[in-house]
Amino acid sequence: MRSKVSSTELFDIPMPIEKEKVIHIIAYCLMPTHIHMLLEEVKEDGISIFTNNVLNSYTRYFNTKHKRKGPLWEGPSKKVTIKSDDQLLHLTRYIHLNPVTAYLCNKPEEWPYSSYNEYIKPNTNNNFCDYEHY
Repeated sequence: MRSKVSSTELFDIPMPIEKEKVIHIIAYCLMPTHIHMLLEEVKEDGISIFTNNVLNSYTRYFNTKHKRKGPLWEGPSKKVTIKSDDQLLHLTRYIHLNPVTAYLCNKPEEWPYSSYNEYIKPNTNNNFCDYEHY
């Protein structure tokens, strides 16, 4: 069975359409070899449901587009439970600075594949994050 997907301007990759919200996206950064996502679970197992949908949909899209088969991802995702506001702030900063520390850009606002610009320029049309209540 094929999942419903919609293409987004920001990433130009398919994103799954959920009937009900299972997570809040707090921060993200797409890197050439991996993805960072800071997520809050809204529904039980929401993070697993969301990541499975996104990664499986993207794998099907990529494999179809490039006429290939097989997995794209090396291993399972790493999950860490955030236990304090300090840890949340540190992780958000780490995610947004990742392209700079990897020498892909000089400033985080130059990397178009992260939520950093949503933080510094809120209320744009391309917001994926729901971070205002934190």
